Amino acid sequence: MSYELIDEDKGLLFRFSGDVTFDELTLANQEGWEHPDWDKHQYQIWDYMNASTLTGSELQFKMMSSMDKVHSQQTQPMKFALISDNQQIITVLESYTTVSQNEKMESRLFSDEETAREWISQSLK
Repeated sequence: MSYELIDEDKGLLFRFSGDVTFDELTLANQEGWEHPDWDKHQYQIWDYMNASTLTGSELQFKMMSSMDKVHSQQTQPMKFALISDNQQIITVLESYTTVSQNEKMESRLFSDEETAREWISQSLK
């Protein structure tokens, strides 16, 4: 796998590396959804700083964004911090943040983990 999942109690951290495929993203997403504390989590951090590529079709990424949008409506409000400085990955993540937004899910793109964590900490209970 090209990712690791870290349970941070109030949220989840996904760290990706190398060439990340859509299938791997789907597995990571499913692992997050099936986490026993999903309904208690207040955030997710998806860190792509060590990822070199993100492969999949535009339709696949839009589908995942839409599924996340619907799934997030079944939980408490959650923040999704997406981290990358790779332009190819940023382009995909920008599309994700546009499609996935709703009243319970706020997604933002960051170029470093520290800034992402500052944003998340503003709303932690």
